[in-house]
Amino acid sequence: MDTVQKIQIVFFFWPLLLLILGFFTGRLISKRHLARIERAEEDLSHIQLWTSETLPQALNLNAMGDNNLVDGNVTLSLDVFRQLLNAFSNIFGRNLKSAEELCERGRREAIIRMKRKAQDLGADQILHVRFSGYSVLGKSGRASGLEFLAYGTAVKTQNGGRYEPITV
Repeated sequence: MDTVQKIQIVFFFWPLLLLILGFFTGRLISKRHLARIERAEEDLSHIQLWTSETLPQALNLNAMGDNNLVDGNVTLSLDVFRQLLNAFSNIFGRNLKSAEELCERGRREAIIRMKRKAQDLGADQILHVRFSGYSVLGKSGRASGLEFLAYGTAVKTQNGGRYEPITV
């Protein structure tokens, strides 16, 4: 085999090698991110989230002190391998599973960031929690990332979030 053939083989397999390397690197990064998310969720589990505007009366909680707006914002990029998988899935009309996983990680990370801000304020409840999601457009006009925003009103309760339901 002469030098020209060796160079042709290298140039043929180089993109394939990069694609495989990107796939495994992306999976490793995703797994590590999910492990960090799970640890943070466990650490912040004492902060309760409510979609209602007020604390439920049945839980016998009373808010005290200032109420503060807290938010959690995260932007996750779409890697080339995920975009390639999404393009193939889109052709066949299948669910975009890799995009669904990215959305789940983004929502969970936004909640964690919001809870951390509430914890810094001494709050133990977050009321009126809302979510928003956006596509971040790249130079080509296509989505190059996803942004997630979670926001709500941080409230500190008198009994530190421990509640005893009212018995009737």
